[in-house]
Amino acid sequence: MYFNQHYQTKEKLIKAIKKYLRYYNFERIRHTLKGKTPMEYWNLALEKYI
Repeated sequence: MYFNQHYQTKEKLIKAIKKYLRYYNFERIRHTLKGKTPMEYWNLALEKYI
């Protein structure tokens, strides 16, 4: 998703939002999470309780 981007249809907008959310939650590496993606960090936290 990009600032000031215009989408021709609602479906294209929804697809772009889903793509961005997937990136944000699964792929982006965060320094504050010790260099892990949010999902990697979440899984490590869950392993402590399983």
